Amino acid sequence: MSNNKVSKKQLTANRGNAKKSTGAKTVIGKQISSRNGVRFGLHAKDLIINSPYLKENRAEYEFLLQSLYEQLNPTNDFQEFLVHKIANCLWRSRRAFIAETAVINNQLNDINNNTDFKICIPPIGWVYSKFT
Repeated sequence: MSNNKVSKKQLTANRGNAKKSTGAKTVIGKQISSRNGVRFGLHAKDLIINSPYLKENRAEYEFLLQSLYEQLNPTNDFQEFLVHKIANCLWRSRRAFIAETAVINNQLNDINNNTDFKICIPPIGWVYSKFT
């Protein structure tokens, strides 16, 4: 618990400011603000993301799904569910790969811009031993 006490004057000002910042009001504004935290989309609720950082194409997802339907030829509801599950997993895995690539590229750009930076890559055996 903090020992910092807020004066009544400051508390009144804080409450007044809080009333001014109530967030988006319109449907479009709410849709836009709901994507504020989406950068790489690894934990996104939406399957198809369209944010300033990541623009996915619904037609590409539909093509993936259709391809899986043709390859796996589901014959009942459960098999169709599995086809959708596979498509979703592949789509999100692709997103993770894109995010990983972006992070690595950013780090490499940081290295290229900083000549004093020294990279240290541990031997493969060290990495493997940490996960076994």
